[in-house]
Amino acid sequence: MQEGHLPAVGRAQARPRPDAPGRCRRLRHELPHGDKGARLRRGHSHRRGPDPQRLQLTSAMAPTPIDEHLASFAPDQRKALEAVCAVIRAALPAATETISYGMPTFKIDGVAVIGFDGFTRHNSLFPYSRQTQQVFEHDLAGFVRTKGSIHFEATTPFPAALLRRILKARITEINASYPKKNGEFKEFYANGQLKARGRMRDGAQVGRWVHFTREGTQRP
Repeated sequence: MQEGHLPAVGRAQARPRPDAPGRCRRLRHELPHGDKGARLRRGHSHRRGPDPQRLQLTSAMAPTPIDEHLASFAPDQRKALEAVCAVIRAALPAATETISYGMPTFKIDGVAVIGFDGFTRHNSLFPYSRQTQQVFEHDLAGFVRTKGSIHFEATTPFPAALLRRILKARITEINASYPKKNGEFKEFYANGQLKARGRMRDGAQVGRWVHFTREGTQRP
């Protein structure tokens, strides 16, 4: 059975260390949905709502699902995985972090770009694409590969420059996969931010389309 289908099997286990140093975190600038303070003020006008700056700071310090996942590894392996995580976060600041099929995964508007994880004797990248492995056949010659994964040393980060090139190729590949047979269309900037979304029919745009800037602001 391919490792890419069961990435959680054989993972090196260690006692969780939620306060482990060196954790790779992304700053989150969103405030929680809804205004709890407003609800309190309606019934108790003398009470003050939560301090937005305090909420923002608390959110920024909160670990992501990926942070929590990586905290379970031994220090040396965790450091290598956090280095990979940092490169991906820097290259795809608009991506959503999640745990998919038991492994850390970065998605853009619901589309998986890349995953990674640690195992007993190695770490692995999961590019969700055989085409990407073929494109970088020469660069990956020194790595053990399976149908869906690229292995690298458990305590050594994957080469950052090559990882950035793989991420760029994945965005290009994802863009080329649209429009879908049902007419769905998406296009992404190189940083993972959604550029346009709509539907196509017979080569023409139909229905409502939305367009975004590279920073994520919807265009009028």
